[in-house]
Amino acid sequence: MWHIMIYTKGLVVEYGHPYAVHIFTLEKLSPEEAFKIAEELLNKHFPEWRKHDISGLAYVGYEYIPLDMSPEADKSYVVVSFTHIDWHRLKINDIVSTVPQQLASAIEEYRKRFITLDYDDDYVGTRATIIDALDYLSREGYKNI
Repeated sequence: MWHIMIYTKGLVVEYGHPYAVHIFTLEKLSPEEAFKIAEELLNKHFPEWRKHDISGLAYVGYEYIPLDMSPEADKSYVVVSFTHIDWHRLKINDIVSTVPQQLASAIEEYRKRFITLDYDDDYVGTRATIIDALDYLSREGYKNI
Protein backbone atom coordinates (compact mmCIF):
# COMPACT_ATOMS: atom_id res chain seq x y z
CA MET A 1 0.00 0.00 0.00
CA TRP A 2 1.25 3.49 -0.80
CA HIS A 3 0.82 6.45 1.53
CA ILE A 4 1.17 9.60 -0.57
CA MET A 5 1.46 12.92 1.26
CA ILE A 6 0.77 16.24 -0.46
CA TYR A 7 1.24 19.60 1.25
CA THR A 8 0.23 23.10 0.20
CA LYS A 9 2.41 26.17 -0.03
CA GLY A 10 1.99 28.93 2.52
CA LEU A 11 4.97 27.94 4.59
CA VAL A 12 5.01 29.81 7.89
CA VAL A 13 7.68 27.70 9.59
CA GLU A 14 9.60 24.61 8.52
CA TYR A 15 6.99 21.94 7.76
CA GLY A 16 4.35 24.55 8.45
CA HIS A 17 2.06 23.86 5.52
CA PRO A 18 -1.56 24.96 6.18
CA TYR A 19 -3.19 21.98 4.43
CA ALA A 20 -2.22 18.34 3.95
CA VAL A 21 -3.69 15.54 1.88
CA HIS A 22 -2.86 11.89 2.61
CA ILE A 23 -3.89 9.38 -0.05
CA PHE A 24 -3.73 5.61 0.46
CA THR A 25 -3.49 3.65 -2.79
CA LEU A 26 -2.71 0.21 -4.10
CA GLU A 27 -0.49 1.67 -6.81
CA LYS A 28 2.06 4.45 -6.66
CA LEU A 29 0.68 7.58 -8.33
CA SER A 30 2.92 9.95 -10.26
CA PRO A 31 3.50 13.37 -8.65
CA GLU A 32 1.23 14.91 -11.30
CA GLU A 33 -1.58 12.44 -10.54
CA ALA A 34 -1.16 12.97 -6.78
CA PHE A 35 -1.24 16.77 -7.17
CA LYS A 36 -4.37 16.57 -9.35
CA ILE A 37 -6.23 14.42 -6.82
CA ALA A 38 -5.07 16.59 -3.91
CA GLU A 39 -6.23 19.76 -5.64
CA GLU A 40 -9.66 18.21 -6.32
CA LEU A 41 -9.98 17.12 -2.68
CA LEU A 42 -8.90 20.51 -1.32
CA ASN A 43 -11.35 22.31 -3.63
CA LYS A 44 -14.13 19.98 -2.50
CA HIS A 45 -13.49 20.04 1.26
CA PHE A 46 -11.62 23.30 1.92
CA PRO A 47 -12.37 25.68 -0.98
CA GLU A 48 -10.75 28.54 0.96
CA TRP A 49 -7.33 26.87 0.69
CA ARG A 50 -6.31 29.11 -2.24
CA LYS A 51 -6.88 32.32 -0.26
CA HIS A 52 -3.41 32.13 1.31
CA ASP A 53 -0.81 34.60 0.06
CA ILE A 54 1.17 31.73 -1.46
CA SER A 55 -1.29 29.21 -2.86
CA GLY A 56 -0.67 25.99 -4.66
CA LEU A 57 0.75 22.59 -3.96
CA ALA A 58 4.31 22.45 -2.74
CA TYR A 59 5.39 18.95 -1.92
CA VAL A 60 4.62 15.30 -2.48
CA GLY A 61 6.13 12.46 -0.46
CA TYR A 62 5.84 8.71 -0.80
CA GLU A 63 5.92 5.94 1.76
CA TYR A 64 5.37 2.27 1.12
CA ILE A 65 3.53 0.58 4.00
CA PRO A 66 3.61 -3.23 3.86
CA LEU A 67 -0.06 -3.75 4.72
CA ASP A 68 -2.80 -5.45 2.76
CA MET A 69 -5.43 -3.03 1.58
CA SER A 70 -8.89 -3.97 0.38
CA PRO A 71 -9.76 -2.74 -3.14
CA GLU A 72 -12.68 -0.71 -1.78
CA ALA A 73 -10.24 1.29 0.40
CA ASP A 74 -8.09 2.17 -2.64
CA LYS A 75 -7.65 5.93 -3.01
CA SER A 76 -9.11 6.57 0.42
CA TYR A 77 -7.83 9.81 1.88
CA VAL A 78 -7.43 12.20 4.78
CA VAL A 79 -7.52 15.96 4.18
CA VAL A 80 -6.40 18.20 7.05
CA SER A 81 -6.48 21.95 7.72
CA PHE A 82 -3.91 23.31 10.23
CA THR A 83 -3.15 26.49 12.12
CA HIS A 84 0.42 26.79 13.38
CA ILE A 85 0.66 28.02 16.95
CA ASP A 86 4.44 28.17 17.12
CA TRP A 87 7.50 26.33 15.83
CA HIS A 88 6.66 22.95 17.39
CA ARG A 89 2.90 23.05 17.82
CA LEU A 90 -0.05 23.14 15.50
CA LYS A 91 -3.78 23.09 15.89
CA ILE A 92 -5.86 20.85 13.66
CA ASN A 93 -8.80 22.89 12.43
CA ASP A 94 -10.66 20.21 10.53
CA ILE A 95 -10.17 16.69 9.20
CA VAL A 96 -12.07 14.87 6.47
CA SER A 97 -11.37 11.16 6.11
CA THR A 98 -12.65 8.33 3.93
CA VAL A 99 -10.14 5.81 5.32
CA PRO A 100 -12.08 2.76 6.56
CA GLN A 101 -11.73 2.13 10.29
CA GLN A 102 -10.16 -1.29 9.71
CA LEU A 103 -7.40 0.27 7.57
CA ALA A 104 -6.90 3.14 10.04
CA SER A 105 -6.49 0.62 12.88
CA ALA A 106 -4.01 -1.45 10.86
CA ILE A 107 -1.94 1.65 10.06
CA GLU A 108 -1.98 2.68 13.73
CA GLU A 109 -0.78 -0.76 14.85
CA TYR A 110 1.92 -0.76 12.18
CA ARG A 111 3.13 2.70 13.28
CA LYS A 112 3.34 1.62 16.93
CA ARG A 113 5.92 -1.03 16.02
CA PHE A 114 8.45 1.28 14.41
CA ILE A 115 10.25 4.55 14.92
CA THR A 116 10.96 6.21 11.60
CA LEU A 117 13.24 9.09 10.80
CA ASP A 118 12.97 11.49 7.89
CA TYR A 119 15.64 14.05 7.23
CA ASP A 120 16.16 16.19 4.16
CA ASP A 121 19.90 16.73 4.06
CA ASP A 122 23.06 14.74 4.45
CA TYR A 123 24.86 17.27 6.59
CA VAL A 124 27.17 15.61 9.12
CA GLY A 125 25.50 17.59 11.94
CA THR A 126 22.13 16.07 11.05
CA ARG A 127 23.58 12.57 11.21
CA ALA A 128 25.16 13.34 14.60
CA THR A 129 21.83 14.65 15.93
CA ILE A 130 20.08 11.47 14.76
CA ILE A 131 22.70 9.26 16.42
CA ASP A 132 22.29 11.22 19.67
CA ALA A 133 18.51 10.92 19.46
CA LEU A 134 18.65 7.17 18.85
CA ASP A 135 21.03 6.73 21.75
CA TYR A 136 18.68 8.70 24.03
CA LEU A 137 15.62 6.77 22.81
CA SER A 138 17.26 3.40 23.33
CA ARG A 139 18.32 4.30 26.89
CA GLU A 140 14.95 5.82 27.83
CA GLY A 141 12.98 3.08 26.06
CA TYR A 142 14.75 0.30 27.97
CA LYS A 143 14.20 2.14 31.26
CA ASN A 144 10.45 2.19 30.66
CA ILE A 145 10.04 -1.45 29.59
